[in-house]
Amino acid sequence: MEGYTVGDNTHRRLANYPYHLDDEKLMYPFYEKAVKSGSENVCIHKGLFAPAVEEKSQRLRPYADVSDVGKAARTGRS
Repeated sequence: MEGYTVGDNTHRRLANYPYHLDDEKLMYPFYEKAVKSGSENVCIHKGLFAPAVEEKSQRLRPYADVSDVGKAARTGRS
């Protein structure tokens, strides 16, 4: 599985469904299904926008940073 937390990466101005990796209602059910299906890898694109892109996509900035990765990565681990 590969995803972009900013939504549609090719049309950022139209990205209506950005999400955070630690969204318990949206993402945790997905993680459970991925584990049950035998998936071992989930690739989510994260990172900073280039300055010109960030200026045009400021509302998506919180979805591009990595602040939500830690909690999601720790979930389900003992």
